[in-house]
This record gives sequence, C-alpha cells and structure tokens, in this order.
Amino acid sequence: MILKKQKRKVKKEGANSAPSKQTKLRRTVSVLSLIASLTILASGVIESGSPSLALENTRTLTIRRDSSVPEFARIMPDTEQIAYEVPSPAPTAKDFETAFSKNFEPQDRILYVNNKLYSKRVMLDGDVLYVGISDFVYVLDNSAEITEKQSSVTVNTEGVSLNANKGASYIVANGRYLWCHGGVKNENGTLMIPLELLCTVFGVSRSSDEERISVTSGGTPIESGDSFYNKDTVYWLSRIISAESRGEPFRGKIAVGNVVLNRVRSSSFPNSVYGVIFDRKNGVQFTPVEIGTVYNTPDADSVIAAKLCLEGVSVSNKILYFLNPDTAGNFWVTENRNYVTTIGNHKFYS
Repeated sequence: MILKKQKRKVKKEGANSAPSKQTKLRRTVSVLSLIASLTILASGVIESGSPSLALENTRTLTIRRDSSVPEFARIMPDTEQIAYEVPSPAPTAKDFETAFSKNFEPQDRILYVNNKLYSKRVMLDGDVLYVGISDFVYVLDNSAEITEKQSSVTVNTEGVSLNANKGASYIVANGRYLWCHGGVKNENGTLMIPLELLCTVFGVSRSSDEERISVTSGGTPIESGDSFYNKDTVYWLSRIISAESRGEPFRGKIAVGNVVLNRVRSSSFPNSVYGVIFDRKNGVQFTPVEIGTVYNTPDADSVIAAKLCLEGVSVSNKILYFLNPDTAGNFWVTENRNYVTTIGNHKFYS
C-alpha cells in the first residue's frame, strides 16, 4: 500500500486583490497535528519538540514548525508555517477532522488505531509503512512497560515481550525471530519497524480502504517460540548451518538453512531436517557429517538463522545444493545443476 505525498498548490494574488473570505490552507497537515496543537494551546503547555503556537488574531491559528519536528501521521512535505482559519467558537476535534478531510486527495490515507487518529510519526520505505515501536505500543496499551535505550527498545505487555535493536534485520517477539523488512530503522532517535510486523506480533487486525488504514486490537498475540519451534529441528538445523557456514555472511547462513528445508519439502529427499542432514542414499551429502563437525555447538548467529528459516525467511525456495568451488573435491553439482546465486564463498544451485 502506498501513501502518496499531497501536492502543494500555490495561488498567487495581485497586490491590490482583496483578501479572501477564508484563509487558504497553505499546506496539507494531518488532522492530528492540529488536534494536538489545540490540546497544547488549551493546556498552556508546549512539550519539547512540539510545534510552537502563535495566536495571531482571534480567528487564525498558526502552527510554526522547524526541521527538528518529526512528520505526523500523514506523509507530507516539510513546512515552516501552516495556517488555518479558526471559526468562533473554537472548533472541536471532529470539526477539524471534517474540514481537513475535504483537502485530502483520495489516494491519501490516514492511519487509525482502534478508531482513533494516530498522531505519532510514520514513515514510508518504498510501499512499506513504518511506525515507531514505542509510540505504537503505547497507543495500543498505555500500561505497557517500555524501556528505550540509544540503540534498542524493549517492550513488555500482557501477552507480548518484544526486543528490537537498531539496524538489526530481525526483531524478537515472545521468543520468535521475525524478519524485519529493511531492518530496524532509527529516525531522529525513534526506532521504527513495519506496521504489518507489529500487527502480527500483537494480533492486531489491519484493513484499508480509499480513506484510511485501520488497525484494531483484540486479537491473540503471536505464539511463543517455545511452542512454535521444534527443539530437535532447531538443534540439527543450527548445527549444520554453523558447521557449513562458519565465517560466512548472515545471509549465507540463511541460504544454507534454506537448502536443508527445501530438501525436506522435495520428494527427492527425506522429509525431516535430521533425515536430510544424515542422508546417505547417494553418499554423504554434507561434509560436516563426514568429518564430525556437525556435532559441534553452533554459534549464536547460526541458531538465529535456523529460527528465521523456520519462520519462512528465504533467499530462494529453489536452491537444493551448494559448494565452495575453492575447497570442493567433487563438481557434479556444477556440471548437472542450474546455478542460482553466490553468497560469500558458496555457490548455490537448484
């Protein structure tokens, strides 16, 4: 789903032209930014990082923003000043929502959480919508225990334990290792991940139409790793990954795990991880089985790679063979199978 930026429309007036009856909306702003501003004005408190307010007259509310102010719920261009005429008496939040909805193009969509406009920052990466982890969780459950550090966020709520680290390619939720599209992003100190991923973790339903994206809580949180992962499968898959790809890049470890699981799904090989690893139908299939290194304790990254593979993370669902051409003693694969890709020192074949 793509959120498109609102095109800026500029209308110039002559020097002698009479002022318009109603101040034009100079730039589109999310409804929530205005509602939040009214709240600040009413309370007399301006929080750190919030837009500063200036009531220029009794009818025009001006919101000035500087570059340090994050985007709001709508993806929109940066702006120094946004003005909107405030009728008397002061409008309600619903009035603002109704008025501003008329200024939005049909393709622009607003994010709602439990039928309330989402006022926190969001971001697009391609067509993937990102939200701040802490912000989104707090909106879902304001009793959540959230610990934020410079490069990590830990969340504990009823039914969910979540940890995310800046730049990581995955998050950990209830002991499950879940791939994060584009990695955990740090935008102005806010750690952000895809909205869809957080919906999966918290069992939140998601729907969209031409007007809005809506998420609604009340579902069942993600199943725990203890019940989801088969211990024997993780035990052997992590060991063959570690033995075959020690020193290889993380993506290469996942690819080795993919080879094993792709074989499990193929009718040409045994139908279990253990069976594939120790398959001798056409001779020993994996060198670590022959030399015994498959029994060594796996490194931590290999255990994580194994769990990610079991979650469905895949470099390719076609690869069934791999080898290191610099150390291989048998080149039957290169002569009889189709090349797919190279990762690190390994070449993979279908």
